[in-house]
Amino acid sequence: MARFRGSGTSYNGFSENFLGDGKIFGTARQRWQRNRIAQQRGDDDPILAILRAQLNVATITSRKTTGVGFFTDFGVPNSVERTEPSGFVIGDVYANFRELINEVGFLLFIKNGTLSLLEGFACAEEWPSEPCLVEAHYVHHEPADSPMLRRCTVRDFKQLRANWNGAQAD
Repeated sequence: MARFRGSGTSYNGFSENFLGDGKIFGTARQRWQRNRIAQQRGDDDPILAILRAQLNVATITSRKTTGVGFFTDFGVPNSVERTEPSGFVIGDVYANFRELINEVGFLLFIKNGTLSLLEGFACAEEWPSEPCLVEAHYVHHEPADSPMLRRCTVRDFKQLRANWNGAQAD
């Protein structure tokens, strides 16, 4: 099991190395997965602050690749503060990789108030064995009640918080 530690920096609104020096994970894929979690954050949001604190002490309990993505499960100590609401999904981070034609997406599942699972998925392509990130960006629904996702230059906290208050992942 790997343990997270430290604090990171930001580059152009995306966390370059959210939790530290990147040496916790040995492979580029593992460092890349950790950086994707970083993009699920917001600077002043209290719920995202709790999730960042959880990530600082979280352990990776399992990893599974599917051919078109991955699942990474987390363990969070009982002593760490929990979020309220206790169950929701953050899914507004997408990315482009050099090896892929289409975008990839990420879902961060929060269950019982703690980080539970990070899922990465490719659309109609195999997940690269060593992904090379070209760019990452936020998406939002436009219009807000539409299933269509559009790229946005800054995170849409109104839609993000509406999702937390309206959907439960427990």
